[in-house]
Amino acid sequence: MTPDRDDHLLDGCLDEVLGGRTPPDLTARIMQAWAMRRQSGVEGNLHELNGHLPQLPGPPIETLPLEIAPREITAQSAVPTAVVRAITPPPPPASDFAPVRRATVHRPRSRTAAWPWFAAACLAGIGAAVALFTSSEWNTGPGPVVVKPQPKPSVPNGVAQNHNVPAPVIATKPAPKLPSKKDDTFKPAPQIVEAMPDKRPLRPAPVPGELPQEKQPPVAAVNVHELVNKTYDRAISDAEVVSFINTSLTQSWKDNNVQPSPAASDEEWCRRAFIRLLGRIPTVDEVRKFAGDKNRDKRDRLVTQLTDGEQYAEQFNAHWAGVWSNLLIGRTMGQESEKIASRAGLEQYLRQSLAAKKPYYQLVYELLTAEGSAQPGSADYNGAVNFLVASLGQDATLATARTSRLFLGQQLQCAQCHQHPTNDWGQHQYWALNAFLRQAKVEQVAGVTRLTNQDFVDKKNVTTEGEVYFELPNGTIRATGPAFVDGKKIPASGRLDEVNRREELAKLVVTSPQFSPALVNRLWSHYFGYGFTRPVDDIGPSNQPSHPELLSRLSEQFAAHNYDVRKLMKWMVLSDAFGRSSRITPQNVADAPDAGGAPLFSHYYMRQLQAEEAYNSLLIAADLRKKSANQKDLENARIDWLAQFQRPMGTDDNEEETHFNGAVRQSLIMMNGDLMRRAVSSGEGSLIKHLQQSNLKQEEKVEHLFLAALSRQPNKRELEAVKKIAAQHPDNPAAVLEDIWWALLNSNEFILDH
Repeated sequence: MTPDRDDHLLDGCLDEVLGGRTPPDLTARIMQAWAMRRQSGVEGNLHELNGHLPQLPGPPIETLPLEIAPREITAQSAVPTAVVRAITPPPPPASDFAPVRRATVHRPRSRTAAWPWFAAACLAGIGAAVALFTSSEWNTGPGPVVVKPQPKPSVPNGVAQNHNVPAPVIATKPAPKLPSKKDDTFKPAPQIVEAMPDKRPLRPAPVPGELPQEKQPPVAAVNVHELVNKTYDRAISDAEVVSFINTSLTQSWKDNNVQPSPAASDEEWCRRAFIRLLGRIPTVDEVRKFAGDKNRDKRDRLVTQLTDGEQYAEQFNAHWAGVWSNLLIGRTMGQESEKIASRAGLEQYLRQSLAAKKPYYQLVYELLTAEGSAQPGSADYNGAVNFLVASLGQDATLATARTSRLFLGQQLQCAQCHQHPTNDWGQHQYWALNAFLRQAKVEQVAGVTRLTNQDFVDKKNVTTEGEVYFELPNGTIRATGPAFVDGKKIPASGRLDEVNRREELAKLVVTSPQFSPALVNRLWSHYFGYGFTRPVDDIGPSNQPSHPELLSRLSEQFAAHNYDVRKLMKWMVLSDAFGRSSRITPQNVADAPDAGGAPLFSHYYMRQLQAEEAYNSLLIAADLRKKSANQKDLENARIDWLAQFQRPMGTDDNEEETHFNGAVRQSLIMMNGDLMRRAVSSGEGSLIKHLQQSNLKQEEKVEHLFLAALSRQPNKRELEAVKKIAAQHPDNPAAVLEDIWWALLNSNEFILDH
């Protein structure tokens, strides 16, 4: 290697540039040397006098600290700079100019070698900073920048856009970065900066990986039935599916060292089946008929009658139309006249769809793509539009959340404003799904609500990509086009003649591998009290199902049987777990999901009836359904009664608060409400009056009341209690029946599904 050598010139330059040191003033030395040369007449090189020249004092040992002052922020610079005030040594006094011998200072070899490399590194860092600053200056755009509090930015989709003009900076207060498993790219802004508005704003940067696309050709139409048929698995018989359920649960009981409860009685099972399938308890005749049937397949035949029989078709369709309406729009939406959605219209559509036995995928496809008027009686009435009419709002956030929860079993609403706390969902995924719904528009003309499709583009047609803008927690505005939850994208166009986004969304939903498990899990929760996950609409890596193989197999067979909801219900109701008693034994006391454990389904989980189920059961038990003047009066009475227990909470997901939860308010309404007074009345046409006028013995009348309310006959202890009550009122048997009837209807056994 070339030996290192002192380079005084380079060392001096580095001291000046990097150390902030000012070079000494050599004027005095030069003049002194010139004077001495004239006096002595010495000729020759000036270097010969070096030993006689006085040594100037060096810089002070302790210099003042560098003073860093942020300069005023302008459009040309938004980065604070440091103002360095160097310390210049004062000129030496005259007495210091005595001739002294020059002393050469030999620096260590390592310093001379390190300084050039250090200088090069510093220069490279300065260059990178300049490049970064230049880039940020380009994005900032022209115009003065003022520092002041900035409200939440909003970028309307209709603003004209020009890709050739730098966009103004829109930033807010720095927010703490939320925990993220994926994206650590975006950092909080260092300060609150607001740029003066530009007349031609540039749209925010798209989500990483998305590139603007040119005009797309129209998406080819695909038959949804053919699309879904490709996902079919081999269909097996109903008996094989039920057998697989039983085998899976039996193995689970063995693995967890529990033994199932004994089988439920015929009366218990019959009551349970009517409540779960029709939303009401059975009548006295229905209980007696089933209990008296000696055929081994009577449970199979009863389930077939309740789900497919002509006798119960209207009740089945009405009940499940109500259940699905509660899920799709909530219990309170569409009930009041000023609401834009029509609950009556949605329930009518669902009843007709159930009567037509549409495959589940077809029903969901129609709900996501429907167009037309919401109210029955309109020229272009289509009841299916009420799902989106009730959910679209200003930016379709509620519709996005409901679509993912109900049809995909995914709770994405948390990702609307920040990274999902438990799953890998980011904001861009939520808003990419939201972009599918932005072509849907709700219009109200002359009191009629219509759902239509419209182009989702800039009003000035600067861009036709139809991006959706959203704000990150740090205040950065981003844009995204439509993309499904699995990352699959569709052409980035907002024009209907190029792509119908809702149709593309519906195709992606019904062919998604999450579509079938979402309904299977929800229906399993309906029939057994608990789903394979809790909550039922949040299936994912952070919320694994308790019985993954069973959920997977049922989902496959549900799809293989053409998404037949009735078959799925039948498999569950005919399973061994559904037929177990609700009584807990010492051998399965560990099966307690209400205590936080995973459900094992070794016994039937007791639970309270839903408000609709309690109302319908009261009508059946007291035989009040036939007393109403017409169907409209009966429906209005039902709405008024249910409204006492439901109230919207006003959350982003439109959740509702229920008071039908066993609390004091529910008990007071049940005991003293108008419906209960009508049910226990002994007036003309009432059940009590009918029993009084019958030729039945008193014990038979009491037995009838037990069957009507609890779907079973009284036991010995209860019969003894009845005799004591009757002995206290020997002259008033009607009062005895009224007291017994009131007690039965207000008992825990009546209000519980057990």
